[in-house]
Amino acid sequence: ANVRKGSPRKSWATSRMLDRLVAGDEAGVWQVVESALSSGATPEEVYTQLLAPALEAVGDGWESGRFTVADEHRSASVARRILGRLGPRFARPGRKRGTVVLGAVAGERHDIPGTIVADHLRAAGFEVVELGADTPAESFAAAAERENPICVLLSVTAGGQEQSIEETVRSLRRIVGANILVGGAAVRDEASAIALGSASWTGTVAQDVVGAVEDLLKKRKAQPASGAKAALSGRPVRRSRDAQQTPPRSRTDRSPRVAENARRSRGT
Repeated sequence: ANVRKGSPRKSWATSRMLDRLVAGDEAGVWQVVESALSSGATPEEVYTQLLAPALEAVGDGWESGRFTVADEHRSASVARRILGRLGPRFARPGRKRGTVVLGAVAGERHDIPGTIVADHLRAAGFEVVELGADTPAESFAAAAERENPICVLLSVTAGGQEQSIEETVRSLRRIVGANILVGGAAVRDEASAIALGSASWTGTVAQDVVGAVEDLLKKRKAQPASGAKAALSGRPVRRSRDAQQTPPRSRTDRSPRVAENARRSRGT
């Protein structure tokens, strides 16, 4: 859920949210959220136009020395609680369009971008299995094997995670049909994404990630079906009870005595 610097333009609400995040004021942050929602903003817009820019400003402030590590951690803690309160608003009833496995690779401790993307995917009708931050390669592979997802999304916010990405991609490629998307602030363009083993580039914002997953879903649906319906459902083909019984023997299979008794019974 990377947001381009300077976009959207900082408003009073964004500045207020930044101020309350750094202060660790959950009630103050929620007040900003409620004000935005009552003014007609969607939960997605609260994420992308208020919360994400404010969190990016916290990160920039830490890099410049304006904010301390404690400021950043306190802001992230409040942000997680806000995400938890907003998350249910992204739930979409009805049949799901498919499953996406999502997590941050081993060594990547930023979990908030993944949560923002996960909620956008839920709003688009997908089932999301979130593995959280610092997820080992074998855990991604186990989840992919269990869930049979449309794709596995690897979240990478900080640089220097190339080895973890490579190990995870290698583990996932052992599973037939596991599509891989690598995205996040550390993946700057399509060339970088492809080089890391991604099927495509997930873009710079959460909506772009949803678009990339939908593209994979379209390709999956376009593939010709293989095998019978029972095979596709994963259920073994069962013969009916009648079919399992041994069929009766024909007359030519009967013994001479049986044949003679049959002729007598018919009066022949």
